[in-house]
Parts: sequence; structure tokens; C-alpha cells
Amino acid sequence: MRRFFLVLLSLVTISSPAARRYTMRLIDDGTMLFFFPRKLTASEKGHSFVYDINYNTSRDSVVVNMTYTASDSDIHLIRLKAGSVSYESTDFRVFYRERKMKSIATRINVCCPKDVFEYIFQSEEPLIFEVETNSGNVSHFFYKKSKWQKEKTCVSEAILLAK
Repeated sequence: MRRFFLVLLSLVTISSPAARRYTMRLIDDGTMLFFFPRKLTASEKGHSFVYDINYNTSRDSVVVNMTYTASDSDIHLIRLKAGSVSYESTDFRVFYRERKMKSIATRINVCCPKDVFEYIFQSEEPLIFEVETNSGNVSHFFYKKSKWQKEKTCVSEAILLAK
């Protein structure tokens, strides 16, 4: 029965235009979605930001992995916001820091409550990531409006299929 369900689920996701945005796996305690990395637009020149998402239907949180590249790597706060929904965390994990020419790439892991994550992807306003450093500088990384509409449709569709 489980194999039949997996084949059926694969056929449904293959036919979906959103299928190129994520991969879905059945795991012992539910379904896991991995959303492939996305590079966002930076409001500051010389900064870059790429993130990916691990969404597990049975857990209460979503893991967001990010690579933040800038000259200042002493990160104090990570904030995700879209419209009226906002989540911020000082409780994140730094996996590594490495030199990239004149900048430093910092790989970060943040857990976000699953309901907040789902509300973010229901917002008409594009998702914005803010990275605040210990020196008080705040960098903004965002979707352009047209890309946000496609992204929120893909993510919302994947979440519905996984539940």
C-alpha cells in the first residue's frame, strides 16, 4: 500500500509545474519536502543570500538553511516577514564561515514554526529576509513581486500535496 501511495504521489508531483521547485520523500513519521535553493535580490550591493527549506509534515517547525554573504559575518538576528506575518530569531546555528574574495559566506540554520511558515506563503506581499549584524547593520533580501506569486503558488501547492 505504501509503495502504491508513493507511486501515485510521484505521478501527481511530476505533472505539476511546481515539481521542479521541490522534492518530496515519504519518511517514517510523515512526508518531507525539500525546497531547492533560491537566490534572493539584495538591497545592498556586494551582499548575496541563498536559502533552502526542509518541511516535515509531522514536526512543529520548518528548517530554513541560508547562505549569507557580506563583509560583516557577526550575525545577531534573522527575520522573515511577508505582509503582516513576521518571525525573528536570535536562536540560530552557524554551520560555517568561509572567505569569498572580499566577503564572508556564512551558512546559517534557523527553525521557524510551521504555522508561521505557512502563513508567510499565503501572503500577497513578498517574503523578505532581514539579517541584522552585531554592529546594527540590517541587510534585506527579497523576491520581486512577479517571482513571489510563482513561488508562493509552488510552495502552497507542495504543502497541500504533502498533508
